Amino acid sequence: MTTRRYIGLGLLFALIVLGVGLLFGADIAAALTSVRGAGTGALGILANIIVDPLIWVMLNPIIAALIVLFAWPFLVVWVLLLFVLVVLGYGADAIREVQSNV
Repeated sequence: MTTRRYIGLGLLFALIVLGVGLLFGADIAAALTSVRGAGTGALGILANIIVDPLIWVMLNPIIAALIVLFAWPFLVVWVLLLFVLVVLGYGADAIREVQSNV
């Protein structure tokens, strides 16, 4: 990947993070807090390690956009980890519910 393409993708991700953070940052941070609560039962402290940086990004969108400009691959990985956390966090509760009914 060339430097021009890397910075171009970084600029795209930075603009997305800035826009989403400025428009919906507080609401997303509140939703992520509830996801962290659900994921803590399944993954423990790992849920905090995944969710806390994303909450910080949503509450500080300008600084986060500057960081994402150069470190956007980490953002992609972090969002994938959040997806795994949601699946395991809410899936574990569903599995416990099914087992208690069986």
